[in-house]
Amino acid sequence: MDLRKSVAAAGIAIFLLAASCAVPLRVLADGEQRMIGTLAKIVASSDGKSAEVTLKDIKTGKDVRIVVTNELTLDKFKYGKTVVGDQIRAKYEEEGGKNKCTYFKKVAGE
Repeated sequence: MDLRKSVAAAGIAIFLLAASCAVPLRVLADGEQRMIGTLAKIVASSDGKSAEVTLKDIKTGKDVRIVVTNELTLDKFKYGKTVVGDQIRAKYEEEGGKNKCTYFKKVAGE
């Protein structure tokens, strides 16, 4: 019986150690950040080659501005497939003082 308790305690200790050493999900090793947020604002550029979107982070409640340049995503804004109020999963990197989008999709099920 004592052996089972020792093995269980060792297993829990290993799990806790591994969990404490894990990289947080919000900041990846290469500087890319990820978030899930509600699309609050879309501002398209005059040339139509980019848009600045504001996402409200569902965990922190903070507004995060991201510059989107992907043509497919821009078309989704243009044709109303992605609109204000949608839940978005995004990844971005800070580049030149702006957050450049590397991934932008609606949360599954919407």
